[in-house]
Amino acid sequence: MRAAFDIAEQLGNPTTIFEATGLSFQNALSAVGAAIEDHGAILLTDGTSQALETAADSASTGTFGSGAGGRPVTSATKEVAMPATPTLAPLYPAPPYEYRGSHLVVALGEGDTPATVLPSGLDRPVSRTCTVVFAEYPDTTIGPYREVLVLTAASWHGVDGVFCPLIYVDSDAALCAGREVWGFPKKLADIELSEDGGRVRGRLVRAGQELIVLEGHAGEITEPAAAAALGAMPIYNHKFIPAANGKETDVDCLTQVRLDVVGHRAWTGTGALRASGEAALVLGGVLDVQLVRAVVDSVLLPGERIE
Repeated sequence: MRAAFDIAEQLGNPTTIFEATGLSFQNALSAVGAAIEDHGAILLTDGTSQALETAADSASTGTFGSGAGGRPVTSATKEVAMPATPTLAPLYPAPPYEYRGSHLVVALGEGDTPATVLPSGLDRPVSRTCTVVFAEYPDTTIGPYREVLVLTAASWHGVDGVFCPLIYVDSDAALCAGREVWGFPKKLADIELSEDGGRVRGRLVRAGQELIVLEGHAGEITEPAAAAALGAMPIYNHKFIPAANGKETDVDCLTQVRLDVVGHRAWTGTGALRASGEAALVLGGVLDVQLVRAVVDSVLLPGERIE
């Protein structure tokens, strides 16, 4: 690490030193674009774990590490793309992903999701709750974007959670990271979300077809902890990636991931949700819903394969 600092000094004190494993060509290459953009240096390590010297430096400075002139050192595995296609111009970094100042409108209703929506390995719990989340993320690890999640109650070996059969975003980085890392079935769509004096309206349109319209009022102040409930249960996904020949399967598994959510402000109310097209296959037609409107910070954590 000291040698990296000495080299950085000769380079004119770059503001960032990226740390990448020298044992992976893809990981090392992925740091190049970010280093060029930030006028930074790259420290290649002997393995995927942070070196003891770097960890010691982090402990003494209260940051990940201290670069030349006391500036922060940034891990390539956090701010530089993880090994994935494309390797030349990486699209997204490795998790965890931070979300700051997010605006959420959460609609909770009793649905009758067909059992066929759940993949093999997941069971239907007693709860029939369906959840639709309209989200505006102004500040995230992968940039600003909007998202709509459709979630239905599910359990895995007795552990209650939610399964995500449908999810939509308006960002290619969010789409690719969600699909390739965790297995979220993300699609691109046009997403509208407005809040005015407690009145909320959300609209989801994909390929010219209106899939979800949500309208209601959520103006009654409630405890911010109500929003933190979003992170109380695991989110299950069916990660499925076909083989290059189009006939076989490269990946077919269940994954789970959790959110760490900190609520800042929250309001409750009621509304109505209308679903059509593929959304109606999960939600039915029209639902009376309970609404939670919230401003939160959250962290989307690394997930894990469970089956």
